[in-house]
Amino acid sequence: MGQFEKEHAPYSSALKEYEAQTLPVKFDSWLKDGSLSLIRPTWVLIEFQTLHSKAGASFRKLEDGSYLVEGNNDVSDFYTLTTEVLTPGIQGLRVEALADPSLNQNGPGRADNGNFGLSRIQVFATAMGETETVEIQLVRPRATFEQNKNNLSIAAALDQDPQSGWAVDPEFGKNHAAVVEFEKPLAHSKGVQLEIRLEFSVNTRHSIGRPRLSVTTTPNAGLEEDVMPSNIAGILQQIKPSGTTAAALPSEDRHALMDWWKTTDPGWQHVHAE
Repeated sequence: MGQFEKEHAPYSSALKEYEAQTLPVKFDSWLKDGSLSLIRPTWVLIEFQTLHSKAGASFRKLEDGSYLVEGNNDVSDFYTLTTEVLTPGIQGLRVEALADPSLNQNGPGRADNGNFGLSRIQVFATAMGETETVEIQLVRPRATFEQNKNNLSIAAALDQDPQSGWAVDPEFGKNHAAVVEFEKPLAHSKGVQLEIRLEFSVNTRHSIGRPRLSVTTTPNAGLEEDVMPSNIAGILQQIKPSGTTAAALPSEDRHALMDWWKTTDPGWQHVHAE
């Protein structure tokens, strides 16, 4: 065993012991105090079934639900991302461009200086069991930061000019987010297939290097609220309407819920950080 492993072993053991002994007790207490019923997720992470880059780049999924774009970085690129959404009433999309040490200047773009240029966002929907695909009209764009308010803004990513779009120079090495709302909430009873298209033609090799996308049923949703994994949102949705107690959850769902909740527990945060 190397020196690092010897020094690390007590901390690893402490974390395992906390998760085995203390965490379940605190989790049960949290479930019983009614906090579960107060959770209203603003943003729900999109789990994509397919991800395609016109330039031939690859997408590596990370633990936080983002995707690290790797491989070929052409002059321009076009991401096509598809997913199934079962929750009715979706009325907004958030596109995050996250910093990453593997990117130039820590990103969040793949350009030499860490910038990106998102020239267009489009969203298409096909109701489950139907063949007609409609383009969703996107309105009320806003972003945490814009390079300028004219041709390099998030609003410019909704026009048809490939030379205009959202960029973030000089705020490199930072996380950025943009929100667009749907003109009308998606009204469907059996779910919908979403296709999200992100075009990068504003400048040379200016695609987003680590995107993370989420949807919301909340009107006027904020830019920086936490995102909830889709499996957790699904578990919560099952509990609330039926009145089922968390104790009656299947073991798999219960463990998934505790794995998500533990990151909010101060005790776990302390032991994990050490």
